[in-house]
Amino acid sequence: MIGSAKCQDDLSECSLHTPHSLLFSGHSLKCFFCASSSSWDDCKTQKITCESSADARCYKAYVKTKLREDTYTVYERGCLTEALCKTVKTSSLCKGKEDCQVNCCSGDLCNTAATKVVSAVFLVLCAFLASVMIQ
Repeated sequence: MIGSAKCQDDLSECSLHTPHSLLFSGHSLKCFFCASSSSWDDCKTQKITCESSADARCYKAYVKTKLREDTYTVYERGCLTEALCKTVKTSSLCKGKEDCQVNCCSGDLCNTAATKVVSAVFLVLCAFLASVMIQ
């Protein structure tokens, strides 16, 4: 994460303070903000306003690390720059991890807890069932 986050007492609204070199005048991107070691359920309400930056992106990261016999999991959401989004999977955040999924997006609150993924197998199955029903 770039800079530091300033949050209200109830942590429902946070503001990320980025270095002045990243600032520009324009729309400030709003993202969900959290870090949890248990689940995405801990990441439903906190929001952060990324200070205006031409390349600000929301991100959602899931990292699973195995250290000796123990497995550690981190669920995280916040703001990154576009450049960091492009290189994060090759950075130390993901290198050597058992599982590392980082998704960046550019719309307000686009890093929601729910991931919209449609399985290719599900699509093929639907097409097959539709062809059977038509015959």
